[in-house]
Amino acid sequence: MIKFIYQNCFYTIFIVFVIAGFTSCTKEDAPQTAEVVFWTNAPITGLQIDVTVEDSASGGTYTGSITQGYEQANAPDCGSPGCYTLSNLKAGTYYISGTDGVHSWGQFPNYSKLRITSDNFGHCSHSVFTY
Repeated sequence: MIKFIYQNCFYTIFIVFVIAGFTSCTKEDAPQTAEVVFWTNAPITGLQIDVTVEDSASGGTYTGSITQGYEQANAPDCGSPGCYTLSNLKAGTYYISGTDGVHSWGQFPNYSKLRITSDNFGHCSHSVFTY
C-alpha cells in the first residue's frame, strides 16, 4: 500500500513538472514586435528631419521628426531625445523617406527599405539619416 501511494505521488509530481516545463516558456511569450529608432549623425541647427514610414503590407503611414543629432560613436537608443522612435512594428517591409527641407532621403521611386524579421523582435534597431 505504501509503495502504491509513493508511486502515485511520484507520477503526479513528475506530470506537474512536465506540464509546467512545457507551459512556462512558450514562443508566444516572446515579443512579437520590434522597435526602431530613427536618428541622424550630424548636428541639426534650426532644422528637423521629417520622417515618413510606410507599411508595405497594410499601407499604414507613420510620421515623426528628428530634432537632434548624435555622434556615430554615441548612437542613441530607442526613446532617446531628439530621435523618432517607432514601436510595435510587426514583421514585414517598411519604406522610409525623410526631408529637412533642403536634403531628401529615400524619396520616390528610390525609397529606403527597412525589413523587420523575428530577429528584430524585442530589440531596438537603428536607422540613421546621414548627410
